[in-house]
Formats: sequence, structure tokens, C-alpha cells
Amino acid sequence: MTPFVLIAAAAILSMIYFARKKPEKSVNWLQFYAKGKEAGFTIKELEHLRHMASGCNIEDPSSIFVSQKPLETCIRAVVSAVRMSGDSEGPLIQDFLSKLFDFCKQMEMKNAEKNSSIKDSGRVIPSGKGIRTTSRSVKPRPRAAISSL
Repeated sequence: MTPFVLIAAAAILSMIYFARKKPEKSVNWLQFYAKGKEAGFTIKELEHLRHMASGCNIEDPSSIFVSQKPLETCIRAVVSAVRMSGDSEGPLIQDFLSKLFDFCKQMEMKNAEKNSSIKDSGRVIPSGKGIRTTSRSVKPRPRAAISSL
């Protein structure tokens, strides 16, 4: 009877464990490839990006085409992988990295356009505290002369 109790207890504990485990979010790779093609990447480049995004543990791999932070994480992974492989001088790798950096720069410029406003452009002068004009004249002050002894 004790083996039956142990097996039943193990079954109940495993059911509780699997019931509490959070379901993993499925990744929509079709959306990833669609956004990548819109961004101008080839299928081969997207395949490399997909492996890098999954290797970097990016929760939503298609976010590298929308947000700059996951893209920079992915670029760092690509650069470190290229350095480790020792094949950093190849023209295909250089073109791919160049394309990634250009895309990152485009994304940075788009974010800068969205976030720029008059408040970000410099000092804000409160109302009533603008430039004042006065009618009094300013007299020049006498300058001190330094003489050598």
C-alpha cells in the first residue's frame, strides 16, 4: 500500500507543479519575417537575426524592428559572435553589420523626431519674465591700469 501512496503523492505534486508553471509565450515568426522584410533585410539576414534574437533571450524577437534597445542587444551579440569566429573581415559580414548599424541609426533618428519639442529645445522662459528694455543708459566704467615699476 505504501508504493501506491508514494505514486499518488508524486502524481499530485507533479500536477500542482505543472499547473503553477506559466505557459511560455509563443513567438510569431511570421510577424518577425514580415517586419524584417519591411525594414529591408533579406531572408538570410533575417535568419541570422532570428537566431541572434532567440540567443539573446529577447522576449518578442519582432521588437528589434520597433524598439532600439533590443536591436542594440542583438547588434552586440552579432559583433561578439563575429569576433569570436574570427571572420570579421568578410564582405558579407561587413555588409550585414553595416545594414544593422544603418537601421539602428534610422530608428534613433525616428525616435529623436518623435521626442523633440519646444520644451526639449532649450531654456523655457516663464510668462512675464521675457526680455525687458530699459530707458536708462549704461555708463562705461573706468578701467584699471596696470603699470610696471
